[in-house]
Amino acid sequence: MTDGARSELAARYQLVTPFSGAVVLETQAQYDQYGLTPVDGDATPHIPNVPEPSVSLLVMLAGAAAVLRRKRLPG
Repeated sequence: MTDGARSELAARYQLVTPFSGAVVLETQAQYDQYGLTPVDGDATPHIPNVPEPSVSLLVMLAGAAAVLRRKRLPG
């Protein structure tokens, strides 16, 4: 992919990457200051929401490891 194609892709989807060097504008005042308009959120790609492991899962794994370790000790 050429540099021009990468720039067009980043601009079309308003992607912020090390290559695009884009600046993130957060408020409508910032958009107005630079003469830009925010794109519709439905027109941009979405990153799927991947939940982090819950605390209860981590506690269960730690407990299972402790039980297995205890069974291996002599006594």
